[in-house]
Amino acid sequence: MKKIISLLALLSIFSISVFAQETEASPLETTEEQPSEKSEKSEKSDFSDEEKSINEKIKAKRSEVPVDFIISMAPALIINTGNHENSAVSPIVYPFSFGVKFFKNNTINFEPRLSFYAGYYLWVDDAAYPAEIENRTATVFSFLLDLPVIYKKQLSKRQFLEFGFGPSANFRIAILSNGVSSSDAGTTGSAGSDTDEIRSYMWDNFNWLFVNTSVSYTIKLSEKLRLGPECRFYIPCGQLFSGNGFNSGIVTLGLKAVF
Repeated sequence: MKKIISLLALLSIFSISVFAQETEASPLETTEEQPSEKSEKSEKSDFSDEEKSINEKIKAKRSEVPVDFIISMAPALIINTGNHENSAVSPIVYPFSFGVKFFKNNTINFEPRLSFYAGYYLWVDDAAYPAEIENRTATVFSFLLDLPVIYKKQLSKRQFLEFGFGPSANFRIAILSNGVSSSDAGTTGSAGSDTDEIRSYMWDNFNWLFVNTSVSYTIKLSEKLRLGPECRFYIPCGQLFSGNGFNSGIVTLGLKAVF
């Protein structure tokens, strides 16, 4: 019996000593693992900072608009070389123009622009000419599309000089004017048939095709706005081909805003 009690006592002492050794060793193990945990945390932190930097760059690129917008307010003179006894003296219209400037940071830009205006026309001498309001037959709505290439020269930190050249297409829609009846007298027999002739004339013999040239001087008023005078001249290709010179040519002079 004494031997059994002595054996149990020895086993108890041995187990207590083993447990004590394990508990003493465990803090060392945790301390050994701490540096690796810190390195993992620093790596995660570095990765998250790099990810944030990439996201910020992406957002900055998305927020940057690669184009400028253009608004032009310029009265336009429509050149009329016809007989002024029957037609109007070269009328002045007031187009509203809106455009976009591509490759804005380059010396060479592409600047499509659309202008809208309207005027009165009549049919005389086998051609459509601008008309005074009392002699009107048709109202013509014009959508002038410009596709010029622009050369931009920076004169100083705030001053810019631009020269443009390119094709233009004048999409014109003719309808019978308000207050005019299709049965009213006309050169071809009635106002209705005159309007048909005017409508066809606008599209025949490349009368819709122009070549535009322009020059503008703008001053940078802020980081997002340039403003200054602009002059544009439209050469009527169809009229030149038909031997009518610069009839239907267009000259504009006004303000150009780039933002």
